[in-house]
Amino acid sequence: APPAAGVGVFEGLVREGGPVAIADAELRAMTLRQLKATYEHARRRCDAEGWVGLRFVDGVKRYVLVKPDDISLYDLATHVILPATYAHKLPDGTKPSFVELVADGPQRPDYFLSHYWGERHKHLIACVAQHTRDRAYGGGKFEGGDGEGADGDEAKLWVCAYANRQWSLAGDVTDDPRETSFHRAMSLARGTLALVDDQAVYYTRWRATPGPEPES
Repeated sequence: APPAAGVGVFEGLVREGGPVAIADAELRAMTLRQLKATYEHARRRCDAEGWVGLRFVDGVKRYVLVKPDDISLYDLATHVILPATYAHKLPDGTKPSFVELVADGPQRPDYFLSHYWGERHKHLIACVAQHTRDRAYGGGKFEGGDGEGADGDEAKLWVCAYANRQWSLAGDVTDDPRETSFHRAMSLARGTLALVDDQAVYYTRWRATPGPEPES
């Protein structure tokens, strides 16, 4: 079971009325706006609740107090994604993905996000925001001589931790790579956005999946 957390902890973050079932995992993308809101929720709780997370300290993996700026997707999974989804059920009795708690319906991905879970989540959001400006999608606008730039807050990114039903991964992660939610999302998106962390750990964790070439 996840860390103790009442449903009320997530008021204002998840949709009213409970989760909405999105049968196809490849349609469970997160908007940049939803990513930002989830991260801000985590920042507010991190210090107040004294979050701890595993980190390498002098080459040894240890539990340490997590600072808001250092929140990773591992921390979000432990303190937000898993506890938020644990208390809910879809009509078929399955616990939902996080996207099904924050979206009102299917969200087709603009890009598939390939990244390292241990990177600082604030860096992930900053990189995605810049990408929406550079590529002008989701409402993103590059800052130039014609005025101020803007983040593409309606851009939709497929991120496995949010898209897959973490309490029943068998439905999204299959033996045949081409049937996994990852491959289906990559095939549906306009491209793959590869985010390389500042320590380049990404290159030691990346796993090849048949699909479009990554875009950096």
